[in-house]
Amino acid sequence: MLGRVMVALLAALAAGCTNLTVLQHVPFTTMSRLASFDLTKIDPTSLRVAARLPEALVPRSEGVKVTMRAGREDERTRYDFVLVEAVEAEEVGSLLGYRKAGYKLWIYRFAPADVARLTQLRARLMAVGNSQSRASIEANVEACRLGELPSGALLSTTLLRTDATGYFVLFDDLDLRAVIPEAELAARVPPCK
Repeated sequence: MLGRVMVALLAALAAGCTNLTVLQHVPFTTMSRLASFDLTKIDPTSLRVAARLPEALVPRSEGVKVTMRAGREDERTRYDFVLVEAVEAEEVGSLLGYRKAGYKLWIYRFAPADVARLTQLRARLMAVGNSQSRASIEANVEACRLGELPSGALLSTTLLRTDATGYFVLFDDLDLRAVIPEAELAARVPPCK
């Protein structure tokens, strides 16, 4: 759900066109950070995806994912990772400023096996001298609903942390109803099982 919006944004930026509804929720500094993303400089143990969702929505089981692409433009390799929830109390500390009444913060990290996988990928890229212009990152948070979808705006915020420097906002208070047609919303945000 949210990741599809992220993919659409990155595709639009790459194609030179943009969706103004989505772009108005993306801080300029985020576009700059994504444009200069260097896969060899991320810390796999520090990478986190956080989402602030209305209390009626919950990330789906195995629904928080990160996709990275690396390699030459004509033959990029795709790497998919399913993140696991980070439930330790200290995880929330750096996100206290993002708390909001009626919303819940969710934080996800790499599973230990994926930390090892990403560490190996970084080492391979550094060995062949892969430049930062040859990598991209996407965060995807698929949600389900605890009951009926509430009326009004469904504001979501997605944050990313790639190293110890802290989180940056991918989307801030993006109204899902503004980017997903109402006729598709119930199917794209199904009831939780």
